[in-house]
Amino acid sequence: MGMIFEGVSFKSGRGTIRGWYVPPATKGDHVPPAVVIAHGWSSNAAKLLRTAKHLSHEGFSVLLYDARAHGASDWDGPMTVFRLSEDVVAAVDHLCAREDIDTGRIGVLGHSMGGSASILAASRDERIRAVVSCAAPADTVRMTVGFLRRRRLPVWPFLGIMFFFIGRWSGAGRVEHIPRERIGKIQVPVLLAHGSADEFAHPANMDELYAHSDRSRTETLVVEGARHYSVLQNEEFRGTASGFFLRELSMNV
Repeated sequence: MGMIFEGVSFKSGRGTIRGWYVPPATKGDHVPPAVVIAHGWSSNAAKLLRTAKHLSHEGFSVLLYDARAHGASDWDGPMTVFRLSEDVVAAVDHLCAREDIDTGRIGVLGHSMGGSASILAASRDERIRAVVSCAAPADTVRMTVGFLRRRRLPVWPFLGIMFFFIGRWSGAGRVEHIPRERIGKIQVPVLLAHGSADEFAHPANMDELYAHSDRSRTETLVVEGARHYSVLQNEEFRGTASGFFLRELSMNV
């Protein structure tokens, strides 16, 4: 990929997360802002390397990592979107312990469930100063119901049992797992992006998130023809996301 990078590891819950820290491609006069990149379920950091490279060339430090139970990171029990959000917060913790970034200018970019997790993380962590959420499900409970129905499993009692054990494991209630219910608590700028041809999370998810957000702080982008994963490679999305971070994490913030 032609990038300078540093292998990093940090704790989240009872597991160790492993990933890469990528400094800005060009060294400037100021300590740079940083962006955490969060992947979704059944994905890994390697699939977002091109996104990291683009942000690095735009002057950002970038931290991307394998969430717990993914890639090179440790297994730490069943993963939920809330636990993915804990990993986002742990990544911010790691950045705040570094001396080579501006800890007052940290953004998060998440894709798919990583986008949902980024919303949950930003709703409770004021250190996150800007959020790009791409292809994110608005309601992970509803998504779970759809998953059960596609496999011809009865929603009840499976859903109740699932959330009982998830709640005991994560220490979070059901609302803490629903991005739609949390996005209105975010007090910083948000960019919601979605491909118009997303085959996994219908574009209506973005409209639902926007409807529950603080719309004075929230922007939307529909990428025509883009699918769930191809949206990440789309030049319009990359340019809009980097421009959003350049504006919202500017030196005047």
